[in-house]
Amino acid sequence: MNKLRRRYEAETGRTFSSGMQYTLWLERQLTWRPAIELPARGQVVLATYKDKNGVRKYVRAEYIRKYQQKPDFTYDNKDDCDYVEETGEYFLEEGWYELIENCPDDFPAIVYGEIDYWLPMPKME
Repeated sequence: MNKLRRRYEAETGRTFSSGMQYTLWLERQLTWRPAIELPARGQVVLATYKDKNGVRKYVRAEYIRKYQQKPDFTYDNKDDCDYVEETGEYFLEEGWYELIENCPDDFPAIVYGEIDYWLPMPKME
């Protein structure tokens, strides 16, 4: 409970004094959001979608906006990138990317399904 209260205070700038404000904040943290409501830039979330067989999948993901992120040297599929001719740079296409934990630096992989909901992930200490 103390960790949640500290997180509440850090994220809201409020001192824990009102149970009602805290309850509303906590409820917001535990509510699935529709995919049309995009998470903050760089925010890692728990996202869900149905694969081509109709099976619901849950992944750690991030929504990459247009020209937000350059692929690193390990990302070799330039077909999934936007090329900016003026600068000669590649950027990941806009969309949802799964963050694969077993790869260095949370390697991003395109989600091959349509994300329909996402949930904020707690910050790990």
